[in-house]
Amino acid sequence: MDGDGGRLHSIGDLARRTGLAVRTIRFYSDGGIVAPAGRSRAGHRLYDAGAVARLDLVRTPRLRRAVLTAAARHGSTPEEMDLMHKLARLSQDERQRLIGDFLDAVFGGQDAEPAFAGIRRSMTLELPDDPEAEQVQAWAPA
Repeated sequence: MDGDGGRLHSIGDLARRTGLAVRTIRFYSDGGIVAPAGRSRAGHRLYDAGAVARLDLVRTPRLRRAVLTAAARHGSTPEEMDLMHKLARLSQDERQRLIGDFLDAVFGGQDAEPAFAGIRRSMTLELPDDPEAEQVQAWAPA
């Protein structure tokens, strides 16, 4: 039994959990890097918790390069580099939650305003699967 109680995840759920695009997960799956643990009744791929770990491992070298490049350009301290790496490794859901919590703290109570919903969406940026150094640095403290 895996750390997720044996639960199998759809490719969309796996994308949300890892922050990778569905097409990227399909590419890794087709290449044998992360094999489906099964199929749904409709024939869709299903993945176990081990797939999340494997995909996180695949992402690490690309993120490490981007973090180191951003740190070198910025002259970052070890603490800032650690923070950049942690932020870059978050899944899309985790980043959205972190940003949402921050926006709630800053703009608490504004959500009732219809115009604010669009403004809030524009403040919620997504880090791509293979971020450039500048994109990682945008997540780092100034």
